[in-house]
Amino acid sequence: MKKRWIAGIVVLVVIGAGAGLALAGRELSRVVPVANGMTRVSFDGNDGYVIRSWRENYNAHGFDMISFHFVDKANGGQWNLVPLYGAPGKPGAKGADDDEIDTLTVNGGADCLLQDFRLLKAAAGQPMRLIVATREMGDNYAASETVRFSDYVLTRNDDGTIGWPPLYFKLVKRTQSTGRYCDVNEAFDRERHLGTLSGVAH
Repeated sequence: MKKRWIAGIVVLVVIGAGAGLALAGRELSRVVPVANGMTRVSFDGNDGYVIRSWRENYNAHGFDMISFHFVDKANGGQWNLVPLYGAPGKPGAKGADDDEIDTLTVNGGADCLLQDFRLLKAAAGQPMRLIVATREMGDNYAASETVRFSDYVLTRNDDGTIGWPPLYFKLVKRTQSTGRYCDVNEAFDRERHLGTLSGVAH
């Protein structure tokens, strides 16, 4: 009887682990690789583009600048910026007018990245998501610190609220890693199962 009970527990553990791996695999498959240059995406049914440019610094601290755009076909094909509302990695009001972020940076040093992101394709019935991972420098660039994940969802300004864009990424939650990491991409891989790269930087 005891052997059957133990065997049942083992089966449940294996099934649970398999389900977890399947979920992680689905999440990873939704990651949009954003390489240097222009990456074409769909922003809520609109033609969209993610532009990633390298800022050379002639040392170990060059960085990438990333911006999001969509083409408004209903407005003569005008290009629109898709900003973030709610600064990644920082506590404070969500979506405040003075908390608009128009470009993201991917930065760090020779050893580790202190900030990177993952852009996730829209799932069935769910909007596109953006996750930004940030850690404080600590003692130096090679230090291991907790990582803060800032989760955003692509949101429409259906009401035409004055001062807000037609599409934007809205901050919906912030969480912290359970472990400490030098490179935020290690945290992305181990704790969010989203791989080790947002794309080829340059």
